[in-house]
Amino acid sequence: MPIHANNVTALKGKPTESAPGPEAGRVASDDMISDDRVCPTQTRSPERLSAELVEAWLSWQCQMVSGVIRGAVFVPDAKHSASKRAIWPQDGNGETQLYAAATQALKQNKSVKFAKIGYGTQGQRLADFIACPVYWQDQTVAVIALAVSVRSEPQQHAVLQLMRWGGLWIETLVDKTPTGQNPANEFIHTLVAAVLAQPSLRAATIETVNALGRSFGCERVSLGLKQGLLVKLSAMSGNSTFDPRTNLVHAIESAMDEACDENRTLVESGNTAPDTPRQKAHRHLAHQHGCSSICTLLLKDQSNRQLGAITLERSDDHPFSATTLQALETVANLIAPILELKKTNEQPVTARLAQSVKTVAGRVVGPAYLRSKLTAFALATLIGLSALIDGQFEAKAPSMIEGSVSQLLVAPHHNYIKQAFARAGDRVEQGQVLATLDDRLLRLDLEKWQSELSQIDKQYQDALARRDRTELGIYQAKRDQIKAEIQLTQNALRQTQLRAPFDGIIIKGDPGQSLGAPVEIGQSLFEVAPLEDYRVLLEVAEEDIGQVTIGSQGRLMVAALPNKPLGFSVQRIVPLAETAHSRNVFRIEAALTSPSPLLRPGMRGVAKIELGERKLLWIWTHRLVERVRLWAWKVVM
Repeated sequence: MPIHANNVTALKGKPTESAPGPEAGRVASDDMISDDRVCPTQTRSPERLSAELVEAWLSWQCQMVSGVIRGAVFVPDAKHSASKRAIWPQDGNGETQLYAAATQALKQNKSVKFAKIGYGTQGQRLADFIACPVYWQDQTVAVIALAVSVRSEPQQHAVLQLMRWGGLWIETLVDKTPTGQNPANEFIHTLVAAVLAQPSLRAATIETVNALGRSFGCERVSLGLKQGLLVKLSAMSGNSTFDPRTNLVHAIESAMDEACDENRTLVESGNTAPDTPRQKAHRHLAHQHGCSSICTLLLKDQSNRQLGAITLERSDDHPFSATTLQALETVANLIAPILELKKTNEQPVTARLAQSVKTVAGRVVGPAYLRSKLTAFALATLIGLSALIDGQFEAKAPSMIEGSVSQLLVAPHHNYIKQAFARAGDRVEQGQVLATLDDRLLRLDLEKWQSELSQIDKQYQDALARRDRTELGIYQAKRDQIKAEIQLTQNALRQTQLRAPFDGIIIKGDPGQSLGAPVEIGQSLFEVAPLEDYRVLLEVAEEDIGQVTIGSQGRLMVAALPNKPLGFSVQRIVPLAETAHSRNVFRIEAALTSPSPLLRPGMRGVAKIELGERKLLWIWTHRLVERVRLWAWKVVM
């Protein structure tokens, strides 16, 4: 049915994977397997892709990939639009989506994958549509599109990998087939289609040797595949089975090994000098088994690795000409990728896994991506060493310096500030006057009580002269009361002078900024701390508090003295959590083991508590591991 370009809108969303477009030339490396670039190096016409051959290959490819719903091969036309060359099966749905995927791949010049696309009459069925272009020099010669059952991203990538492998024969066909129509070309097309249609590797090798024997007039054609370093015979024309222990089989395998060692096509004819140093195995095969014209062709994959060899034997009067050798080499180049694909598909899962590991290992130890490999190696070495080397595990915590004790100087009574002789930051000595309060009212009170005491004393003397015991008792009580008032007033006068309780430093207070201001009883005016007797307050995170014990040692670095770490010892752990800096912390009190005269109360810094030796890897990762463990426990429970 006709398919129009606007059907590309049938696929919605963006492709889930893309790969770079073609580059001129071929890269002979293992990366060719996973690269979208299938770039023939010779100029050939895309129109040479036979519809019958493409249909045969597509049928085989769709049956090889599990879960294929429908597949198609498109080729670009003169208007740079996709033109259908083959589709499998002929009846079904999804052709519009296949065309849209192929058009997208052709437009972007890269492989594309579309996940969960609706197709069918109502679009109620879902499938993944994958399109992979095949390049010829800088031109796209075909686009392979498959509709497969919905699967995961890795499974989609595996399908795309198989499509690239299967598409290699198209590249080889365009690259290696000579131009011009002749019977040899028709034979090659027929042979490739017949080999692709075979269900197994063994059937494909038997079909190959029988077809070559019939078409090239050979008395015997043998095909061997490499197993390790040696070639083992897989098929022999005219024989469905053979005994691998016979001399003939050993001679043929030796000839194939000889061609592999030489890494080129070897030809033996009756004209070859008997003393030729090379081709001993070919001469032995020719002399011992009756066919003096022998040709051995190498089978190589796209990375130029040897897969095996084909040995053709003719009679003395029918040697191999240059034209025949060219045609045979073309056949070998076309057949090799097909045989490699069939061999790979027939391998067990363990063998495929081993091959993948081998490929990955080759890439790891190879010269490519040297900088990334060196970085990865250095990282792996660092991780390995960190798992073996011990280091000091330390808990870090914000810290602050405080005096071991501090004393407040407060207003003893309601009064006014008269004078101030010190402020916060000043060093003071014991007994030094820091500030005075207004004492005028107190002195007046003192004079009043002293005057009243004089009057009571005079009255007391008169009563004593009269020997009036009653009045003597009354006057004596009044005298005691007035003396108490005088003593209280004198104490209040002494308290108007605020004196330093000990040698230290004023950490709070500056009444000089409010002279004459009233003060209330108990109002703090100064806070004094000793100079060389400090304690450290630490805020330890709750993740580390379980490992801190009384007596744990540590080091403190304050911001004001960044070049001089101070030692300390944990003295007390407050068993109550507090919230600080948006996290739970526990307060710890520690005593300095190496105090500095430059320290001042209120200095802040960072402390490290030594909690023993651990492996460096554990020190670097234990926080993350503990959080993951806590998260997993929360999710499971």
